[in-house]
Amino acid sequence: MEGEFVLKVTEFVLSKMAERKEVGSVIKQLLQMVGEHFGLYHIALVEKQKRMTSFTITYEYCGQGCPVKRNHVLNFTQEEWQQSLKFLKEDMMYYESGEAAGNDKILSSVNRSTGGAFCIALLEHQGEKAAALLFKYKEAGHIFSEEEKMSFAMARQLVNLYLLPVRNYETDRMELQRVKNYDMVTGLMKYESFLQVAEGTYRNDETDAVYAIVYSDINNFKYVNEYYGYLAGDDILRKFEQVLLSASPLQLVATRLFSDYFISLVKITNFTTEQMLVAMLEQQNRRFAEALLKIYPDAKVSVASGIAFIKDNSISILNYVDCANIARKRLKKNFGATCLVYDESMEAQQKKEIEITSQAEAALFLGEFYFELQPKINLDSNTVIGAEALVRWKQSNGKKWLPDEFIPVFEKNGFITRLDFMVYTEVCRYLRERIKKGQSIVPISVNVSRMHFETDDFVERVIRLVDSYAVPHNYLEFEITESVFIDHLEKTRVAIRRLREAGFLVSMDDFGSGYSSLNLLKELDFDVLKLDKDFLASGTLDKKESVIISNIIKMAKQMDIKVLCEGVETQEQASFLAQADCDLVQGYYYGKPMQIEVFDDLLGEDFGKMF
Repeated sequence: MEGEFVLKVTEFVLSKMAERKEVGSVIKQLLQMVGEHFGLYHIALVEKQKRMTSFTITYEYCGQGCPVKRNHVLNFTQEEWQQSLKFLKEDMMYYESGEAAGNDKILSSVNRSTGGAFCIALLEHQGEKAAALLFKYKEAGHIFSEEEKMSFAMARQLVNLYLLPVRNYETDRMELQRVKNYDMVTGLMKYESFLQVAEGTYRNDETDAVYAIVYSDINNFKYVNEYYGYLAGDDILRKFEQVLLSASPLQLVATRLFSDYFISLVKITNFTTEQMLVAMLEQQNRRFAEALLKIYPDAKVSVASGIAFIKDNSISILNYVDCANIARKRLKKNFGATCLVYDESMEAQQKKEIEITSQAEAALFLGEFYFELQPKINLDSNTVIGAEALVRWKQSNGKKWLPDEFIPVFEKNGFITRLDFMVYTEVCRYLRERIKKGQSIVPISVNVSRMHFETDDFVERVIRLVDSYAVPHNYLEFEITESVFIDHLEKTRVAIRRLREAGFLVSMDDFGSGYSSLNLLKELDFDVLKLDKDFLASGTLDKKESVIISNIIKMAKQMDIKVLCEGVETQEQASFLAQADCDLVQGYYYGKPMQIEVFDDLLGEDFGKMF
């Protein structure tokens, strides 16, 4: 009875979908019902792939002798597809006996294998004709009956208006869920999901197993992005994800927090101790860096990992993440190490840094920061010929913070640039007042943080400030540490040149504290070389130290650079430096950092008579 099969097909699809069956399996069963009922050779659902120009067979029914073509890519473009389907009528159905496919590329592609009769039923989704159902008989010359036409049209309607929209909705929902819960670059779960899974893992473990949170970041990653490009950066992130989840059997679950920061949960088994875990992670990080060096030889990346062992399962995972991060930050200061385990002393230091950071803004506003001056002595004349301005912090409640406590914190959070300019301003005000009173002045040196070289207007700001107080430029000396040169060589080179062209003095501070000092002397021009105080740290000079210091002084003089030696604390040291022809000295033997008024009293004094 005509129409009976159409009703059967419709009831089948609706019942299966009501049972919440998987859409793909319902489409395949529908094609099989139609194919077997009419003895078709092949039925194929052809779809344009997302973000691609090609068309692919996604579902099919294969009759007797028909080879499987699922996932087969059809070689025609979307433009050719649109051009070929212009012949379709409003009912979106086209029937061909197989004898007149002509030169049309789509029809030829459909008809190429057997030359049989076929029907094309065009599908439309969200206004785009991007799919079709192809019903094919092996023999040419087949005359399509009304029942076939009704059945093929109903199959088209069911797939086009019901099955594909439901499938696409489910696919989009799953894609949205993946975007929501997983990182698009590495495929790792996102931070919020990681926290839930990781905390549930160690809290629900009733064994005596020990877990740890590992907080890692890839050092020098920003350079990789800038030098090799962001595609290379993404490649490195994916490689590290593979290391986290594949290279080590201890890794359970991981996340990429942002950029190049990763957090993972690891488990210590019965065959592993905490020390062994640290050793394994160290080895893992080093191997990763070595492997990348072969692919990106100029990257010079390394991995720093902070480790926090979970001692109490009742404590929130956020606490352990913070602890591991504290250890990671501490690790940055330990050259060569790749892993560091959190301990309680780090927490105390973290609290101190938080206290310092929270009070800095108010301290600047209230004028709690000030500077003291430490004299610089000319060994030829034994007189004060300059001083270094050293920042101090005394709160209104009488509490004093040591420079070693607050300066590293301000270097990390960027507040150091504001503090430096506060010192520059106060030094200029001090010099202006003495000039105004007709009193003698000497050059004052000030320190320059590396943060200043992350902008391009440092020198211009300095010039505007000094000129606003009408202080001659040669009475300001800018001390730049050796590590700043290494980190920002080109920008520092430009800044030094512009400072010296403007009439300021420039010195390299802490010379000899690093590994590139001699190269820096070749690359850059300085007025003064300040020998690091560690050269004199032992209090007495052995033969090697004497030879090194003497030759540095000799070399500097040949380059027309004055030499100042810091940390002079004994008569023996002062006498040796005088014999070695050192120009200037600074240290507790001649004077500790002192109040401005005390320093003013020293101006004009003969230190040769005093000592």
